[in-house]
Amino acid sequence: MKITILFFILSLFTTINSQTITNSFIIIDADSRIEIPAKEITFAIVIEQVDTNAQNAYNGLKQLEEKFIPLLKEFNIPDSNISYSLSKFRREGGFNNRPVQFKANENIVIKLYDFKQYEPFQLALLSIGIYSFNGTFSTTEIKEAREIGFRIALEKAEQEAKLISNQLGRELGKVLEVESKNKDYVVTSPMQGMYSTVEEMKLIDIPQHVTLYTNVKVKYELK
Repeated sequence: MKITILFFILSLFTTINSQTITNSFIIIDADSRIEIPAKEITFAIVIEQVDTNAQNAYNGLKQLEEKFIPLLKEFNIPDSNISYSLSKFRREGGFNNRPVQFKANENIVIKLYDFKQYEPFQLALLSIGIYSFNGTFSTTEIKEAREIGFRIALEKAEQEAKLISNQLGRELGKVLEVESKNKDYVVTSPMQGMYSTVEEMKLIDIPQHVTLYTNVKVKYELK
């Protein structure tokens, strides 16, 4: 039932790229493109502090963490929607007249399912001094969409192969070989360090979909 519903909500586009014809076989290269409505927003967040003093950089990172944790409760984000990396600490500079500085950072990934939280969550991050982040639309239906895209591309390839074989006065035989490639394109928020324009951004202005491209190269027997 889920796949049947997807037929109504997906935008489908198919193209035929090229053909290779010999006396014994024909190769058709076809593409399909599916736009899937987004179901979630994935935020990749970097908490970072840089200072010429190592202890200050470390302490600054811990202070940002203490400010960040209450946001998770404020936006009712469960632990299952959050993943953390271990804190990283490194020394930079000290050569070519570059001053020595210490950088401490931590990566956090959060999933939001309520799109109304998109803009308020960004503003909340900026308000506590976190400026490095980006939001990406994603979906839980990639697997179903990939199957649909593959099937549609195969159908278009077969239609083209039959058309060409008829024009040649030949009969289309069995499928000898199939190659397939997928590529997912997600729509990413341009919000990364552009905190001066957050209030001007509206979620409705950003395409809320994931685009899946499927390419098939099908080799058919020619009788």
